[in-house]
Amino acid sequence: MKRILTYVVLAVFMLAPLSFCAAAEGYTITLTPRKNVTLKPGATQQVSVSITPVNLAEHTILWTSENEYIASVSQKGVITAHAAGSTTVRAMIESGDFASLTVNVTGNPVKTLSIKETNVELTLGSTYQMEAEINATADDKRVKWFTDDDSIVTIDQNGKVTAVGYGTALITVLSVNGMTAQATVYVPSEVSNILIDPQTLMISPGDSRALDAYVFPGNARNRDLTWESSSDKIARVNQEGVVTAVKEGACQVRAMTENGVYALCEIIVTKVPSTLRFEEDALYLTRQNRKATLSPIITPENAKDALLSWESSDENVALVENGRIIAVGFGSAEITCTSENGLTAACAVHVSEEVTDAAFDSEIYRIYLGSDPFTPEIVFLPEGAADRIVAYSSSNERIASISEDGVVTPGELGKAVLSAQTAGGIRFETEIFIVEDTREINFPLDNYILTEHTTLDLTVVAQSESAVVPKLKWQSSIPSVCAVIDGTLYAQSEGATVITASTEDGALRCMCTVTVIDNPTVQTKTVALTFDNGPDQYTQEILDALDAFGVKATFFLLGKNVQANPKLAALFKNTDHEIGNHTYANDSLNTSSVADISKSLARTDAAIMKAVGREATVLRAPDANLSARLFATFLDARPFIGWSKIIPDMLSDATIQSVREATLAAAYDTSILVLHESSKATSEALYELLQDMILGGYRFVTVSELRELTGDTSAVFTTKP
Repeated sequence: MKRILTYVVLAVFMLAPLSFCAAAEGYTITLTPRKNVTLKPGATQQVSVSITPVNLAEHTILWTSENEYIASVSQKGVITAHAAGSTTVRAMIESGDFASLTVNVTGNPVKTLSIKETNVELTLGSTYQMEAEINATADDKRVKWFTDDDSIVTIDQNGKVTAVGYGTALITVLSVNGMTAQATVYVPSEVSNILIDPQTLMISPGDSRALDAYVFPGNARNRDLTWESSSDKIARVNQEGVVTAVKEGACQVRAMTENGVYALCEIIVTKVPSTLRFEEDALYLTRQNRKATLSPIITPENAKDALLSWESSDENVALVENGRIIAVGFGSAEITCTSENGLTAACAVHVSEEVTDAAFDSEIYRIYLGSDPFTPEIVFLPEGAADRIVAYSSSNERIASISEDGVVTPGELGKAVLSAQTAGGIRFETEIFIVEDTREINFPLDNYILTEHTTLDLTVVAQSESAVVPKLKWQSSIPSVCAVIDGTLYAQSEGATVITASTEDGALRCMCTVTVIDNPTVQTKTVALTFDNGPDQYTQEILDALDAFGVKATFFLLGKNVQANPKLAALFKNTDHEIGNHTYANDSLNTSSVADISKSLARTDAAIMKAVGREATVLRAPDANLSARLFATFLDARPFIGWSKIIPDMLSDATIQSVREATLAAAYDTSILVLHESSKATSEALYELLQDMILGGYRFVTVSELRELTGDTSAVFTTKP
């Protein structure tokens, strides 16, 4: 029995905290009356509140009614009944807990409410009596009237509307139990202005032209126009505003509203064009063929002698006088012809070198069966020369047809020859193959084995001989083991990687494994590539080339360049490249004080940390031959990095070839080579240079990795052959 009592006592103590916590999660609110109360209009009812659990906290109670027109409630809990109907009264405390009850006010409530006329138009100063329609059973049919804009209409509490201004107003009627209905009252203004377009019309005898008339303001009443001509013998006008010219001369056409506002259009009947155009959209001129004449096509016939003005958009390219064009410089200009009555025609003039040759932009087109029509581009030689094609043809229209505009429509499977001829008589052609759509691509092998520092061109095949392998994107999972550039493998170090070839849209994909093994015939050499004075305009291109081969390098950044180009500096985030401090502004350390050197390095460190998000681990002085004793006076644990050779890639005559040759000549095992991020030649040469160095037995490390490999712990790390 004692054991049972012990268990009971333990259970009570264990459950007691749980009960307390459950109560603490919320309050229970009880109203009296509890669920509903019924009142007559005008009666009141006090509602009391009890809250559990009871504690020392004093609660603030917020009282609300869903419809205060039926019954309202004071913040002391006193309900006052107003109109027949039902509403809900709620008491809520600061925790969000609440209780509610239903208040029923006796009687027959307003159930339907409307306004007899929902759209009313009034003249300024007039009145109108609004009528509210309420269900006949309602006990209290009192209403209140409101207007949303009393500058347009006013309304009294009997529903009488008075128009006091122009515009549109919304009338609202409110019943005793909160129902509403609305009507629109429109007070249009009088016409104040008319605009005729055009204000002057030149027209040939016998021609007709519609005039456009705009009446202001837009909400004016009596907007209808009456049209009349001052001389029907010169020009007539109908009531739609259409002018018909009778004989040469001048008169006026008037458009007038009922309130006497009018506008005039000057009519000049003379021989003027009704249409004006050129037969040619473009002219092609050369140094040898500099002249041409544009003859405008004018209707009607009797307007051919109309006065025309001519203009060239660029007189440094072409001059024009009465349609006669003379080319004076290379480029393009637009020749514009304008008639006295405002019609225009335009023709583009292209002035270039004489075309010596022309070709389609591809020697062979391979097009999938069922492809949409396309327009091949035409390439003219020399570069910048231009001509126009006067004839297209196809050797087999069933396989591929070509329109007069050069649009090719693919047809059946097979081969056709497309031909074209320029206005200068040059004829050229290309082949087009209509082939099966590619549904699958594969590598011939699943696995390839290469030795270090060798290369291999991969092949991708489609599902059939007639299917075409589309342009592919290439990727290596570990490019530092074996990189892939446009389908060519470059084996660098022992290991395995996965090569992926995929279409540009990612719809087709194939993969193979490449294993790289030791090459006993090649002596591997280690080199540290470094780039100075960045970040600069070619930083992105240099990083793209290094990433393609999985090559790590060391970038010595200038503090001022980092601050000026924070987005370029941020490109080094999340990379394996080593970051070095190259002073703030390429400062000479041989001529600077210790204080200035320390300040320059500190400013650069701060800029690098802010933009790149990590510290510069090494230093590089712009000066050569600096002694370790000089650095020992102020340096931290970071070493200064020298170089084996500076590549002359910043010379004005530096080229892709000169950078490649200089770098390959300077490289040797453990060498440190200096290139520059601001060198265009370096950015363009880097892909081919890395290919050459990989095949030449080189592998790439950062300067800190090279320092560790050589075991050099000096304050200044430099390698020399």
